[in-house]
Amino acid sequence: MCKYLRDTNDPFFIPEENFRKMYRLSKEAARDLYLELLPHMDQGRRVTKIPSVVRICDSDLNIMSINARFPGSVHDSAIWMMSGVKQIMRDAYENGDRSSWLLGDSGYPLEPFLLTPIEGANPQTPEGRYTTATKQSEILLKGVLGF
Repeated sequence: MCKYLRDTNDPFFIPEENFRKMYRLSKEAARDLYLELLPHMDQGRRVTKIPSVVRICDSDLNIMSINARFPGSVHDSAIWMMSGVKQIMRDAYENGDRSSWLLGDSGYPLEPFLLTPIEGANPQTPEGRYTTATKQSEILLKGVLGF
């Protein structure tokens, strides 16, 4: 598949199935993301002004939400505070949903539906094992989602 991409100037010409395997997005979602990012890109140079991109995926690594509306100088936690997803999760929690969670890194605030690592936790304690597990998941997700 990588050789096929190298031989093709435009990745949108590769078959949809190969495109999804490589980018974990449909061509339509990739085009939408490109159009969202385009105003932030300097057309005259190869340097880009990429905004902060907050991605949410499910346990099968299907991307559920992408937010690229803020410049790179805005911290992910600030984006989260203004996010529609946060309000949806809060409403679900307040209506009794205790089985839906998001996993965030240590830069996010702890909320009942947003699990974050516990900094400084002793690895031999339940808190330490939880933190190790969340950080291992974070490493996996960052690799898969291309952080």
